[in-house]
Amino acid sequence: YDDENTPSGVEEIKANSFVERIWGVGHTLRAFNRFSRIVLNDIKINQYEAMADTMPGGKPTKAQGKIIADIANLIGGTTNVGQAERIMGAANGLLYSARLAAARARFLASPVEFAVRGTNATRLAYAKQMANWMIGTSAIYGAFKLAGYEVGDDPRSNKFGKVKIGGAWVDMTGGLSSYLTLLSREATGRTTTDGGKHKDLGGPGPYDSSRLSIAATFARGKL
Repeated sequence: YDDENTPSGVEEIKANSFVERIWGVGHTLRAFNRFSRIVLNDIKINQYEAMADTMPGGKPTKAQGKIIADIANLIGGTTNVGQAERIMGAANGLLYSARLAAARARFLASPVEFAVRGTNATRLAYAKQMANWMIGTSAIYGAFKLAGYEVGDDPRSNKFGKVKIGGAWVDMTGGLSSYLTLLSREATGRTTTDGGKHKDLGGPGPYDSSRLSIAATFARGKL
């Protein structure tokens, strides 16, 4: 796995479309995608209901309901983009998944958003859901490590948040790891190569990465 050989979003879509046209395989893939959407929607509904039960009286107000629905959608990888909804069609023609990108960016900023928004009850509900998410994610990575799999734990590496299964690195965060890696590199001014070598950004070499170049590479990967 490296920046040069990582397929862009458009390439992934084309590859997926090609596979769907293969006799027998395409039907299975489409059925799996439908099943995945059903499972994700069920998870979001369960999260909403769990948070709703913690509201005073066991029933959220309209405002509280909107907030906890936003929380459930964010954890599930979707978000309401508000006035930007009208340009989502055009944005999806440019980006791999404009809504997912917006959801991931909002997810990273959500601790601040939900700290200043809503009531103490919704803040507590958000904190509990995030704690459950982190505990669950940590348990999954721990299980893979105990089973002998290689897990990327350096936030400055492309392998961060991924598990090596066979010859492939599988992202277990739903695409969130790449955002965390970008933020870590920009914040520390350092990067980790696929070979495990630590390098400072902005080095004198002609092929050394800079803060600007890694941001450009990240953006190109979303096209």
